[in-house]
Amino acid sequence: MNAAALRRLLILLVWTRSCLLMVDAADPALVQVTISPEGRVKAASEARRPTLTQQAWTEFDIVIENGAGLTAPFDIESKQLMTSLADAARDRWLRLEIVPSGPLTGQREEKRILRLWSRDAGRRSAVMNVNAGQGSQDLGFRSDLLLTFVIAPASKKSTEPEGGVPAAGSPAGAVKAP
Repeated sequence: MNAAALRRLLILLVWTRSCLLMVDAADPALVQVTISPEGRVKAASEARRPTLTQQAWTEFDIVIENGAGLTAPFDIESKQLMTSLADAARDRWLRLEIVPSGPLTGQREEKRILRLWSRDAGRRSAVMNVNAGQGSQDLGFRSDLLLTFVIAPASKKSTEPEGGVPAAGSPAGAVKAP
């Protein structure tokens, strides 16, 4: 291979890598929260088809624009949240965790991670209510977010315990009550 061909190949590789990085950076957050200067919470999502894997944790970004500088507890509630690991109710199929949990920092912008776990496979919908303390509910119900998930069936490997210890992605730990 001559020097000109090697140079073209190197340019093509650098261009391809930069395009891939731009695609990763353009992934929309699952939950985008805007807190008005009056402290009202509005939630939206630009994710087109959020996907989960049955009985495995999946992480999504939460982007919070805190126009009021609130330092109140940040929470997401849903009637679809399981009350315990043994909860077999058809309408309660979801577990969630927010990392880091707790109050907002008061900064203009911050990010959190939303971890979701589904008991069921298939297509499921959840109504999530985002709030940031007492009195932050929006009068137009804009803090409610309807999300429809495509949930891939669990692989046998991810749900079987190995040596008496639950495999990664299997349900363990506390469940957030609705």
